[in-house]
Formats: sequence, C-alpha cells, structure tokens
Amino acid sequence: VNGIAVTGNTAIIERNKIYNLQNAATVNTARVEAILLRSRSDDANTSLVRNNMIALNTTTVAQIAGIRLQDAGQKSNIYHNSIVTEGSSATNSYTLLKDAAAIADVKNNILYNAITGIGTAFAIGLQTNATGYTGNNNYFISTATASLAQVGTTAHTLTSWQAATTQDAAAQQGQSGVTTSAAGLFVDKATATLLINTANETESVKISDKGLALSASVPTDFLLALRNASSPDIGAHEFLFAGSGVNWTGNVSTEWEDAANWGSNKVPNADTKVIIPEGRPRYPIISVSTTVKSISTAPNTSVNVAAGVSLLIAGN
Repeated sequence: VNGIAVTGNTAIIERNKIYNLQNAATVNTARVEAILLRSRSDDANTSLVRNNMIALNTTTVAQIAGIRLQDAGQKSNIYHNSIVTEGSSATNSYTLLKDAAAIADVKNNILYNAITGIGTAFAIGLQTNATGYTGNNNYFISTATASLAQVGTTAHTLTSWQAATTQDAAAQQGQSGVTTSAAGLFVDKATATLLINTANETESVKISDKGLALSASVPTDFLLALRNASSPDIGAHEFLFAGSGVNWTGNVSTEWEDAANWGSNKVPNADTKVIIPEGRPRYPIISVSTTVKSISTAPNTSVNVAAGVSLLIAGN
C-alpha cells in the first residue's frame, strides 16, 4: 500500500498530508509506504521531497515506512519533512528507508518512529551500507536509543550512526515516550496535521532554529510561510513560539517578508504578536497577504499594506 508512488528523477513531491494507510496482508513481505520513490539510472535529474506531513498509525504484519527510496543510481533530496509512524508491526519499521543503490541527501526532517510489535522501530534505515547517504540536522526519534538507526542489519545509537555514516553531526535525538511525545510535539497527528505545538516549548525548542540553511531548495514551509534563511526550523512547519512578541527592526529594508528585518530573524505568522517600535530606520511595507496574532504600533511609526494584499489580525 502506497500513499504516493513515483518513478523518475524529476519529481517534486511537496506539501502533502498522508495518513490512515492500512494493509490487511498476512505475510511480512507486504509493505505500507506513505511515499515510494523509484529513481531511474538512465535519468540524471534529482527528485525533491519537501514539506510533507506523514502520520501512519496501523496494526499490520507488513513492513511500515514513511518514505522509502527504492534502488537506482540517481539522487533524491529529502528536505524538511515531518513524519510520525505509530501502531504495531511484525517486522522492522522505518520513518525513512533507503534501499542499497539509492542515493539520498536527507536534511532537516523530523523522523519519529513509535511503532511497537515484534519488529524493531528505527527512525532511519540504510538497507546495506552507508554508500549513497548524506544527511544532517535531522531529528531522529525511536522507541529505544540503542536502535535509533540501522545500517545493514546493525542497530545504532546516534553516536554509532554518526561514526558508521560520517553524517548527521548536527542531528538531534529523542526517545518516544521517555524524552519526547508525538502528542506533545504535533498539533493533530491523527490527520497528519503535523504543525508544531508551539504552546509546548519543552518539545518545540528541540527543533526551533536547528535546521541547516536550505532556502534555495525550500524557501517556504508547508503553510507557504517563508523559511528562516540562515537557521530554519527542522520539519515541515516554520514556527514561532505561541504568544511570542517579535520586534520590527527595519535594519535591512522596508520589506515585511524579509526575516532580516525582524528581531527574531523570522517573518511573523499567525502565532506572532508583532511590535513596531519607535526610532527604526525604516518601517514595513507588506507585499504578500499575511496573518499575525496581534500588532502593536508605537507613536510615529507606520505599517503600509500594498494594494491587493491583506493583513489579518487573528487575535486569540
């Protein structure tokens, strides 16, 4: 059972919500895969999988994988996805699984595996060895720190994974049900609404500003909000903590949409209390319709909204 299955190396798979996949198979060679990417050795292009939200929760004998990269000789870039897998399986499960000859660059993803059952739950797995894998700034979560990842048939901790692959030096790790909770991290995993629960700073601080700069490949998030160009959040959602106040600086330009003009180095969103203080060198012009929680303007300041766009104040 696949949510999305693509053959070829020119695919862009983005901003999908995939959930509620089931497989009633009776043999453990069956599979449940939210995204299956089959690249082709005769195609020199690179596929891009970005800003997807995947939530699988099923009881099955089949192997479960959030994303599976099937054999071929060309490359896939897996950037800024949020994946949580739960339920029970009779065989090993993975939030991301790379087959032997597949080539993958895996960065800034939340890979959360909380599956129970006979098999082992791995955040990430490489079928044979580390050849063809590059990655960094991922948040890996499994049910046991000793089996966070797998290379071939060997289970790894984060430290031994880093040694075996020479990758993921800046990765984060968590243990489901012990140091982290999917229910606490995400807004609604039942429907793959894997927006970050910004009211729970204990969880969200682990991924806030922890990403690698990839704005050329992923300039916006799942909601089309602009990414922080220098230190984006890990996962599909670029966020600010609930109720946080953000000051306009105007240090670079009048462009509201430029993160460098904000004290947080992030463009405000619907969770943001915007503060426009006095004495700034420039004041904002909004050129793209946007939503903020509230906006407070000091005397002798201004906020201009360009023709044809809107500023919505969401409030509480």
